[in-house]
Amino acid sequence: MDNTFLESLAEIAKNDVDEIVRDKIFATLYNLVSADTAKLFVEKKAVLDVIVEATASDDDSMGEDSKTSSNACSMAVQILSSLEKAIPEDEDDYDALRPILSRFDSQVVLIKSQSTFEMRRGTAA
Repeated sequence: MDNTFLESLAEIAKNDVDEIVRDKIFATLYNLVSADTAKLFVEKKAVLDVIVEATASDDDSMGEDSKTSSNACSMAVQILSSLEKAIPEDEDDYDALRPILSRFDSQVVLIKSQSTFEMRRGTAA
C-alpha cells in the first residue's frame, strides 16, 4: 500500500456526494490500519485531516450542510483509536498524533495509558 492510495481514499471520503460511499471509505480506512500501515496515515496530513474532520463533524455540523454521516464519524473515531494502538508511544509519529487524540479525548480513550495501568495492576496482583 502506498501513500497515493490512502490519499485517493481520503479524497473520496472528503468529496464524494454519496453518503454510503463515504461511509464505506471510512470503513476501508479503518480496515487498513495496522502496525505496518499506521505511519502512512499519520505522515500524510490530508489523510489525517479527513479523519479528524469526520470525527469533529458529529459535534459541529450534522445539519443539512454536513457531508459526514454519524457512521463515518464513528468509524473516524475508531480509526484514531486504532492508530493510537498501532503506533508505539516513543515514536515521532505518535507525537504527531497526540495533539489530535487530546482534542478528542472525550471520544477517543487513550487506550495505551489504560492498558499499561491494567497490565501493571494485573502483574502486581
